Amino acid sequence: MSLPSRAELETSVRGVFQLLLQKPEGMQSLDVSERGYWRSFYAAFYGLPLLVLASILVPLDLEGQEAAKAAAEDGGFVFDLVGFLLYYAINWLYWPLAAVYLTRNLGLFERYSGYIVAYNWGQLIVLAMQAGILLAGTVIFGDATPLLVPVFLLALAANWSIARHALGIAALPAVMLTGLDLVLGQAFHWFVTTVTG
Repeated sequence: MSLPSRAELETSVRGVFQLLLQKPEGMQSLDVSERGYWRSFYAAFYGLPLLVLASILVPLDLEGQEAAKAAAEDGGFVFDLVGFLLYYAINWLYWPLAAVYLTRNLGLFERYSGYIVAYNWGQLIVLAMQAGILLAGTVIFGDATPLLVPVFLLALAANWSIARHALGIAALPAVMLTGLDLVLGQAFHWFVTTVTG
C-alpha cells in the first residue's frame, strides 16, 4: 500500500482540525472505509520524526545522559533503537485494539472505524503541535521543559474532542474514554520501563 498522497494527507488533517475546533462535520472529510482505516496508521510514519524532534528538544536529566552515553559506548545503541521503534509501534496499536472492545460494549461499534481514523490522524496533529511548542520554547527560553505540562494537556484536549465528535457522544463519556486512554498509556509505559529496568 502506497503512502497517502499530499491531497489525502491534507484532507485528513483538515478534517481532524475541524473536530478539534468542535465542528463535527470534519468527519465528512475523513475516509472511514476499511481502506481509510488502515491508511490512517501511516500517521505513525509521519509522526516519528516529530517525536524524535520533541525528544531532542527536552533535555535529558544527568542520569539519562549517562545511560545514553554508556549505551553508545558498549554498542547498545542499535538495541535501544529497535526497542524504541517497537515501543513506538505498540504505542500506536494499544488504543485501537482497546477501542474495539470499548465501542462494542458501549453500542458504538458502527462508529469505531471513523473514530480510529480521526484518532490516528489526530495524533499526527498533536505531535506536530507539541514539537512546534517545544521548539518555540527552546528558541525563546532556551529550555522546553516548563512547557511539558501544557503540551500534555493539549494532547488530552485533542483526544477528548476527537472522541466526542467521532463517536457522537456527550462530553462526560468522552472525558472517561480519554482518561482510560491515558491510564492505559501510562500503564504500558510503566510496564516497559520496569521490564527494561
